[in-house]
Amino acid sequence: MVYEVDINIQKDNEFITLQTAWIQALNVTECRTAAKELADDMDTLQQELLLDIRELEE
Repeated sequence: MVYEVDINIQKDNEFITLQTAWIQALNVTECRTAAKELADDMDTLQQELLLDIRELEE
């Protein structure tokens, strides 16, 4: 089955969608696991980009 998943952040008590993804999974549990991995990867990339920007500003 294919699931549509929104990756959100919460800011000022409001949810903002960062990315919408289509995830193919056997069930909802597998989909949640894949979505969490995607969100973790996005968070890691964001942290790396912030470090790169800080280094460039120095």
